[in-house]
Amino acid sequence: MKGVAVAGTVEVQGRLDQREAVRLLNREFLAAQEPVQARARVLRAVQEAGGACRQGLGFSGTIVVSQLRTAANDLLRATGVPRDEARRLVREAAAD
Repeated sequence: MKGVAVAGTVEVQGRLDQREAVRLLNREFLAAQEPVQARARVLRAVQEAGGACRQGLGFSGTIVVSQLRTAANDLLRATGVPRDEARRLVREAAAD
């Protein structure tokens, strides 16, 4: 049961992190700024999820982390990061 509870925590935190990244992206876009903060928030969320995954989330938690990584890749692409670079950044953040 612990793995399920941790997976739920990672999922909720991941959604909050994604929401914050989208909010930052919107703010930086409206201010005509490079979306540096949005990118940093996305990568921090991936890093935190990767750390939780290494602590043993079980199958459900691994699926949640995978979904968060996919969403992070999409958000990075939305900020103008090229596809290959977005993938690399997500992989590196997950490994940290």
